[in-house]
Parts: sequence; C-alpha cells; structure tokens
Amino acid sequence: MKIHYYKKKPTNYLLYARVTHEKGSMKQQKESLRLLEEALKELESSKGSVLSAIQKLSRASVIMDNTEVHLWCLIQLGEQKYTTALRKFVNTLVVKQKDDSKEVKEELAEYQKEIDDLGLKAGVHYSSEELTAKYPESGGGYVNIGFVEEMYADLVRTKSGNDGTHYKNDLNRHINYVRKKAHEVASKLFNELKFSDTVSNCFDLLKNEVDDKLLDLDPFLAEQLMLAFKSVSSSKEEEWSQALTTCRRLLEGLADQLHPASDKKVNGRVLGQNQYVNRIWAFMDTAIESDSNKALAKTHVDYLGSWLEKINKLANKGVHAELGQLEATKSGIPYVFGNS
Repeated sequence: MKIHYYKKKPTNYLLYARVTHEKGSMKQQKESLRLLEEALKELESSKGSVLSAIQKLSRASVIMDNTEVHLWCLIQLGEQKYTTALRKFVNTLVVKQKDDSKEVKEELAEYQKEIDDLGLKAGVHYSSEELTAKYPESGGGYVNIGFVEEMYADLVRTKSGNDGTHYKNDLNRHINYVRKKAHEVASKLFNELKFSDTVSNCFDLLKNEVDDKLLDLDPFLAEQLMLAFKSVSSSKEEEWSQALTTCRRLLEGLADQLHPASDKKVNGRVLGQNQYVNRIWAFMDTAIESDSNKALAKTHVDYLGSWLEKINKLANKGVHAELGQLEATKSGIPYVFGNS
C-alpha cells in the first residue's frame, strides 16, 4: 500500500523542525528590521523620544542575540545593577585623579572587577565620551534616559536654566550623546541586517520554496537535500564526496516521483531507470507551460546531470584531489532549478 505524505506532516520531524526554524529566523529578522527602523525614525526626528528609541533598540538586540548592545541599552534605561556599579567605578576614578594612594587603587580595582563580572566592556559600555556625559549630576547622571528627557522638558517649559541640581545645558548634552550613540548603533545593526545578507536572504527565499515543494512531494527527498548541504558545510573531505552521492540519489528519487521509468521514448530520449535526467526532462515538458522557463530549467538539469556523472567517474577512479569543497557545493544546484 502506498504511503501518502501531506504538507506540514512529514515523517521526519527533525527535518520539519529545521525548516520551521529557518522560517522563524526570517520572521525574527523582519521584526528586528522593523524595530530598528522605528528606532532610527525616533532618533532622527526633532520631536522623537530617545527613550522610545532605546526601548526599540533593546528589543531588537534581544531578538538578534546581541548582548553588547542589549547591555548598553539597559544602562541607558537605568538598570540598577549596572548603573550602580558604573557610578561607583566612575566616582572612584575621579577620586584617583587627586588621590593615588594604595587604598584608592585597590578600591578602583575592586569596582573594575565588578563591572567586568557584569560583562561590561571599556569603550563599549563606558567610553570616555559616555563617562563625560553621564558623570555630572547636573546632567542627570546614571538614570533612565526618559527621566533625563523629562527634566530637560520641564526646564524648557518653565524657561529655567536649572532647578538647583540639574542644568539645562548639561541635560541636553547628555540627551544628545545618547541620541548620537544610539543612532550609530541602530544604523550599524540595520545595515548589517538588511544589506550584508542580501544574497543569503534571496537564496533563503528560494530554498524555503523548494523545501516546501519537496516536503509536499516526498519528505525523504527534502531530507536528502538537507543532508547534502550539511555535508558540504563540513570541514571533512570525505563528507564533500558524500554530498555528491546524496545529490545524485536525490535527483534519481525526484525522477522516480515525477516520471517513473518506462520503456517509452520522448523526443528521442530513453526513459529507463538509469536515465533520471531524461525522466526529469519528460516531466518538465508537460509541467512547465512557459517555453523560456522550460528551456532554462532543462539547461540546469542537463548541466547538473552531466556534471554529477563526470565527478562520479573521477571519484570511482580515486581522483579525490579534484573533489574540493567548491565542487561539492555545486551539488546545491537543485535549489536553482527546483523552483522552476
């Protein structure tokens, strides 16, 4: 009795989980880009909220698993365990400028260890510029940036230069520093996420489409393609050769599903069991309506079929030197024509 497979219910649960995870990653990337874009809009608007921008940047950094950026955001949001440690460190650093005694040095070393243990890094979480902006109590100090914005807005509204503790110019300097730094960080993350992986993202779209079609057709074939790519990513040469074998089996299995072997000939091509390329050709003749798409897909199949045969002969003769990782990676061409 023939077993029927249905989409989203493959027998190989691990394969389905992998495909689902990859799609989930694309959704996370899309959400991160949305948050970063909104953060940049806040930072670039004269009426934008730096607090709102930092909150969005923080959420994006969590999705992207960027701990350095997330910690920096927590400091700007006034997370007490970080701001308390930094405040003690900075205060002692200022004292050391006037008192270079052994006791002060030991105290500074103690606070340095505390912030190191929290995962804070010099130049990232407490640069000279940041210390200058955050140290003065007149500028708000190590508090939530939203509170700094509120204090500044109050002084502007009352047309006051200070309230006895906080000074408008120092508060503004603090806000402008955080705005500028947040914009640098958000821009860098946005550009890396949107542009650096453009080619990869395009390939992922195609890959997901092909994976879905193979899962519809036969989950075992989808598993074969996954295994082939896993093999070419390995650092072991023997696995590169295995990827070629797996890819050939994939094409043979695909041909069995699309156009089973027969004694017939189509356009002069034999459709026997070993003629898997011809059988895929025969399927394309009836399945692809566009002549241009049909010709392109057939060209891909012809190339891959003849290339695999050539490589297979070299491998059988023991010519392993020519079977490098680049050659093995070419076995991924099923993704190129698989969506045709």
